[in-house]
Amino acid sequence: MPPKWQPALRHLPNALSLFRLIAGPAMVAASWETRPGIAFCAIFVLAGLSDGADGFLARKYDLCSVFGAELDGRADTCFYAAMVVVSLRWYATELRAQLPLILATVVSHLLQWAVAFVKFGRLAAYHSVTGKLWGCCLFFACFVLFASDGRKAPRCAWLACSIGLLNNAHEIAMSCVLDEWTPEVPHVFYALRQRRLRRPFGFVARPPTVCEWAPTGLGRSARFVFLATNVAYAASAWSLRRRPGAALGVGSLAVVSTIFHSVQTGCCGCLRGPVWTHRLSRCDIALASAVGAAAARSAPLGPAAAAAILFAVAISCRKRRHYNSYLVTHGLWHLLSAWVLREAL
Repeated sequence: MPPKWQPALRHLPNALSLFRLIAGPAMVAASWETRPGIAFCAIFVLAGLSDGADGFLARKYDLCSVFGAELDGRADTCFYAAMVVVSLRWYATELRAQLPLILATVVSHLLQWAVAFVKFGRLAAYHSVTGKLWGCCLFFACFVLFASDGRKAPRCAWLACSIGLLNNAHEIAMSCVLDEWTPEVPHVFYALRQRRLRRPFGFVARPPTVCEWAPTGLGRSARFVFLATNVAYAASAWSLRRRPGAALGVGSLAVVSTIFHSVQTGCCGCLRGPVWTHRLSRCDIALASAVGAAAARSAPLGPAAAAAILFAVAISCRKRRHYNSYLVTHGLWHLLSAWVLREAL
C-alpha cells in the first residue's frame, strides 16, 4: 500500500462491515410499511458487495485483524437476518411451505453459536468455504426474491437454507475439532491438520488434565463399553413411557450421565477440563440422588443394596486411581441401578 494512502485505507474494511451492520436494521425499518422496490434492491446490492470487498481489501493490504474478522461475521449475520425479516414480512404467504426449513436453518445457526460459545467463550469467526458459499447463495436468493416480488420464493428458500444447513453442520464440526478459538479456518480438514487433537476420542494433549486418567492408556474398547452401559437408563426410560414423570427423570439421568462420563473418560473434546468434569459430576450426583430418592420406597431391597455396594466400591476405586476396576464396577452399577429404577418406578 502506498504510504500516503495507508492512513485513509486502514479502517476501510471495518467501515464496510460497519456499513453492512447498520444497513440491515435500517432496511427493515425503511421497508416495513412499503414493499421492497428499486432503491431497496440497490442498497441491498451495495451491502452485499461490501461483504466480499471488506475481506478482499483486508487481505490485499495486510489489514486483517481478529476484531475485523469478528465484526465481519456479526455484520453478515445482522444483515441477512434483517433480510429474512423483510422476506417474511412481505412474502410470508409464498414462503409458508418453507417455514419449517427456514426455522431449521435458524435453529442450526443458533446451535453453531452455542457450541462455539460453550467451548471457547466467544462466537466463531471461521469464514469457512461453506460460509462463503452460503453468503453467496443468501445474496443471490434474496436478490431474486426481491426482484421477482416473491414469485420465485420457494426456490430461493431451498437454495439459501440447504447450503445454510450444510454450513452450520460444517462449522459445528470445526468447533468440535478445534481445541482453542481460531479465526479464519477454511474447512474442517484444515482444523484437523493443526493436530490439536492428537489422541483417540478427541481429548487433547494440552492441557494434560483433560481426562483424569489420560496417562493410564485405557483403550478405546474399555471406554466405549463403559459409556454403552448408560444405554440401560435410556431403556428404562422407554419402558416407563406410560408414566411421563418417571420417564423424564430417568431419561434426564441417562443424558447427563452419558455426557459426564464422556467428558470424564476423555471421549468428548467439546466440554473438557477439570472444571466441566466437576460441574457435570455435581449434576449427575444431584439428579441420581433425586431419582433414587423417588424410587427408594418401592425399590427391591436386595438389588438396591447390591447397587449401593457397587457404587461405593466404584468410588473407592476411582479415589485410588484404579481406573480399570472403576470402569467395571461403575458400569455394573449403571446396569443394576437402571433395572432397580425400572422396577421401583
